[in-house]
Amino acid sequence: MPEKVKKVFMMRNENVQGKGVEYGEQILAHFRKRAEMVLVSKTSPIKTADGLLAAISSMELGDNASCLVDITTMTHEALLILFRILNKQLPKSVDLKFVYSAAKEYDPGKADENKWLSQGLGEVRSVLGYPGEMRPSRKSHLIVLVGFEEERARKLIETYEPAALSLGIGELPPVNESHLRVNRSHFKRLLSSNPNSIEFHFSPTDPLAVRDIVLEKVKLFEGFNVVIAPMNNKISTLGVALAAIENPEVQICYGRAMAYNVDNYSTPADYCYVFSLPSVI
Repeated sequence: MPEKVKKVFMMRNENVQGKGVEYGEQILAHFRKRAEMVLVSKTSPIKTADGLLAAISSMELGDNASCLVDITTMTHEALLILFRILNKQLPKSVDLKFVYSAAKEYDPGKADENKWLSQGLGEVRSVLGYPGEMRPSRKSHLIVLVGFEEERARKLIETYEPAALSLGIGELPPVNESHLRVNRSHFKRLLSSNPNSIEFHFSPTDPLAVRDIVLEKVKLFEGFNVVIAPMNNKISTLGVALAAIENPEVQICYGRAMAYNVDNYSTPADYCYVFSLPSVI
C-alpha cells in the first residue's frame, strides 16, 4: 500500500523508448508526493551515478529502516553503479532487500531461433566503480556470463580479443527450462566459434554462488588482467559485483546495445525473487 512507503525513487532513462514514459507516470501517480523521479542515462554513466548518489544521499533513514530495490528493468550498468553506491552510502543498520520479477517469456510469440532482446554493440567501457587493476604488459582473461544476447556477446569478445576466454551458462537449478533452452542454443554457438574457451555453469538465481564461481575462474589465469561481462540476468549480475568488490583487481565491463526490443521484450511471470546480501552491505 502506498501509504506504508515513506519515499520512492523511480529511475527513468532520459531517452526512454516505448511505453516507458507512460509507465513511469503511472508509478509516480500511484505513490503521489512520496515519489521522485531520478533520471539516468544509457550513454553517460557519470550522469547516472550523480543522479543516484544525490537521491540516496537525500534519504532520511532512521534506526531499523528498510530499503527495497526493484532491479528488474535496470540496465546492467545502472544496477552495478547503484549497487556500488548502496554499498558505500547505506548505514549497516538498514534492512536492504532486492526484488527481481521473473519473465514468463522473452520476445513472446516468436520461435526460439528468432527471439531477440537487443541488437548491435555500441561503446564498450568499464563500469564506474569497478575499474580493476589493468596493466598493459599483462595478457587478458575475459569472463562472460552468457544470456540471450548472443550477437552482443560475440561482438564483445571480438572487441577484447582476450588471450583467455571463459564462457558461463546459467543452468544450475532452479532455472526456467524454456529460458534455458534458448540460452543453450546461443551458448553452443558461442562455444563453437570460440573452441579454446573454458565452459562453466552457474545458478542465475543465487548471487552468492555466482560470486564464488566467478572468483574461482579468476584464479585460473594468475597474472592476467581479468575483465568480466555480466550478460545474464540481474541477479547473477549482482553476484559479479560481489566478486569484483571482494577482488578489486577484477574489472567489470559493459557493452551498450544499439537497439532494444522495446515493443515485445517480455511477458511477466507470476512470481518474483526477494533476497538480501547481508555479507556485503
